[in-house]
Amino acid sequence: MARVSFETMPVEGSRDERTTARIINQAMGGKLNSVIDFTIPADSLPHTLVNPIFSAQSYVALMAMNAATVGLDLIITPSKGQCVFSGTPPAGQALDYRCLVIG
Repeated sequence: MARVSFETMPVEGSRDERTTARIINQAMGGKLNSVIDFTIPADSLPHTLVNPIFSAQSYVALMAMNAATVGLDLIITPSKGQCVFSGTPPAGQALDYRCLVIG
């Protein structure tokens, strides 16, 4: 599940052409600030999350969504179209995260 938040177009009144162009360019460029909920299956690190919103310059932050992920330090390596998460997971436990991607 991905929840995307970005500037929206007004539903009433006049629309500035620059605002319209900026919103469309953000959507077409895939550079939207997004939240992605995902699960890393048990014992499957490194794990690659494929999504076109990732770039090598993306800021990626993780929020723990279950007890197994609290205090676990992952190495996060974003690149064009994907992000690799690596580290040492607790044995036999799936890892649930909410991931914030900016840029």
